[in-house]
Amino acid sequence: MPVTGYRMARMMPVSQLEISKAGYLYNSSLHPTWLPGRYNNLSEPCAPFWKQGVLQIPALVTPGVRFPVLWLGFKNFPLAWIQAATRAIWKAGLCANLYFHPW
Repeated sequence: MPVTGYRMARMMPVSQLEISKAGYLYNSSLHPTWLPGRYNNLSEPCAPFWKQGVLQIPALVTPGVRFPVLWLGFKNFPLAWIQAATRAIWKAGLCANLYFHPW
């Protein structure tokens, strides 16, 4: 099965031109939140969008405050928080792009 999508390690920036030239159909390297010392993508969209011919599928964040919904939250937050965040995300019509580390 061919690989059609890309996600940069640690959600680091990646050249959209290079992603497009490599033939990927989508890129999910964008995390539309602010993580101190890592990145500030608060101005980026939370919903999927097209950029240089490649579909951008941002990582999942809560609407409004843009709190990251990632594997660490599923591991450490109470189930009620996960359920409330999921409801808010579905109400906002956001794409549920979750990723988990295999370890």
